[in-house]
Amino acid sequence: MLYKFLELSIDPENQAKQINGILLQPTIKLSSAKYLNDPNELKFSYGLSKHEKVQIKKNWQTSNRGRSELEFDTWFARIDAETLHRSLTTFRLYRKKNYKIASLSLSAHSNLLWAHYAGSSGGICVIYRKSILKHFEHKYEWLAGPVIYKSKPPIVRLYLDDDLEAMKKTCFWKEKSWNYEREYRIVVVAGGEDPIFAPISQSDIF
Repeated sequence: MLYKFLELSIDPENQAKQINGILLQPTIKLSSAKYLNDPNELKFSYGLSKHEKVQIKKNWQTSNRGRSELEFDTWFARIDAETLHRSLTTFRLYRKKNYKIASLSLSAHSNLLWAHYAGSSGGICVIYRKSILKHFEHKYEWLAGPVIYKSKPPIVRLYLDDDLEAMKKTCFWKEKSWNYEREYRIVVVAGGEDPIFAPISQSDIF
C-alpha cells in the first residue's frame, strides 16, 4: 500500500468537495520538482575515473571521426572547473524544470507525517493500492520507487549516465534526516511548472 497525507479545508462545504473529489474522481497529483520542500533535492556529486575518461574518449572519437588524439586532449583540457560548474547547474535546473513528482509514503503511522502534511493531524491519509502505477505505463517517461536515505548525495557521471540513470540517482535520494518519511515517489518527465493530475481508478483507493 501507498499513503498520501492531505490537509483538509476548515470550511465544511469545501471539505466535502475535497473528499468527494478524492473518492469519485481520483487523481494523483505530480508537482514540479522546482517546488519540493528540501533545498537539497536533486543534489548530486560528480566523478570522473580513468576508465570513464577512456569511455569519454571513445564517445568523442565516434562523434568526431578523423580528428586527432591531440584535438581530443585539447577538447578535454577545456573541461575545467568552470565548465563543470556550468554543466552541473544546467543539469540540475533542467531536471527541476522538467521533472514532475508525486510524493507518497510507505507508512501510515508516523506522527511526524500527520503533523507536517495533514494539517497538524487534522487532515486525512488516503490509502492507494500499487495498482495506481499501471496508469503511468505507456503514457509518460517515468520511474517509481522508494527514496533511499544516505548522508552523501549520489555520484552522477555527467558524460556517461543516460537520462534514465541520472533520474534514478537524483530523484530517489534524500538526506538521512528525512528517513522518517519512508517516501515513495512517482517521477515523470514533463515540461512546465503546472502540476499534472493523472487520473486513476476508484478501485485503486483502498
